[in-house]
Amino acid sequence: MRWTASPPQTGWAREESVLAGKWRGFQPELVIILAQRGCEKGVWFPITSGLQGLLVADEHRTPHVYMLTRAATP
Repeated sequence: MRWTASPPQTGWAREESVLAGKWRGFQPELVIILAQRGCEKGVWFPITSGLQGLLVADEHRTPHVYMLTRAATP
């Protein structure tokens, strides 16, 4: 982890922004977020194999994990 500037104030990181290098300054590490259930718009659903995420640190060395998202497929 590297502390440069404050990371975004969201809970997710879009895959296309990671691939475009927008997270490079934070030296993100790919992690698996252990989860069994998720909630979207008030509806709970099962998660069978965890979620991909990015681990980064802010300027105070505080770790932050962002859920990695990608565009929906048809």
